Amino acid sequence: MALIDYNLDDIEINIIKALQIDARRPYKSIAKDLGVSEGIIDNRVNRLLKKISLTWKSA
Repeated sequence: MALIDYNLDDIEINIIKALQIDARRPYKSIAKDLGVSEGIIDNRVNRLLKKISLTWKSA
């Protein structure tokens, strides 16, 4: 399996870390910890899911 560089920024990395600890954690709580809006968390999670699903389909 090849290592893929997703070019993640700090917010995306921290979102992934938070969801690895508790996948059911509300976006509002993650947003508060990261100092961003809930909408940013929602957009970034959706973008990450699209990146990952496109990678899985092409593999």
